[in-house]
Amino acid sequence: MYEELRALFGKEKPSVSKFETILSELPPVRRLYYHRLAYKVALCEWEYLTVRYQLFLTHFFTRDWQRTLDYLLENTVLGTLQFELQEPDIIQRFIGQMESSNPYHKPSFVHLSFSYQLAFKCKNSVEYLGDKLRTQTLTAEDLIWLNDKTLITNEPGHVPPRVK
Repeated sequence: MYEELRALFGKEKPSVSKFETILSELPPVRRLYYHRLAYKVALCEWEYLTVRYQLFLTHFFTRDWQRTLDYLLENTVLGTLQFELQEPDIIQRFIGQMESSNPYHKPSFVHLSFSYQLAFKCKNSVEYLGDKLRTQTLTAEDLIWLNDKTLITNEPGHVPPRVK
C-alpha cells in the first residue's frame, strides 16, 4: 500500500495540497480509492513510513477532521469501541471549561472534539461539538449535582468512623 502511495507522488515531496491536486484529475471512484489508501497506509504501515510520509499523512488526517472521524468510526474497529456516557452534556461542559480556563493555553476545540468523538458516542459533527466545547461551562446546577454524587468518604487518608 505504501509503495502505491509513493508511486502516486513519484519523486515529489508528499503534501496534502499535491495529493488533492493529483486526485482532482482522477475520476471520483479513483479519488475515493486513494483517500482510503492513505488512511490504510497510516493505520497499517506507519512504522515503515519515512518522516515525510508520516508528516503528510498527519496533515491529511487533520485537514478534514470530520472525514477522518467518519472513516475511522465506519471502517475500523474504533467504531465499535466507543463508550456511551450516562451524562454526556455535563462531561462536555466540564471538558470545555477545563480546556478553556487557562488564558495562556489556546486549545484546538475541533481537535478536542475529534478526540472526544473517537472515545465517546456523539451524534454531533466535529465542528459543532468543537463550538459547544469552546462556549459551554459548568453551571451552578452542574456543581450541585456533582456535589450530590461525590462521596466525601473516599478521600485519601480519610478514617471511616468506628462503629461498636
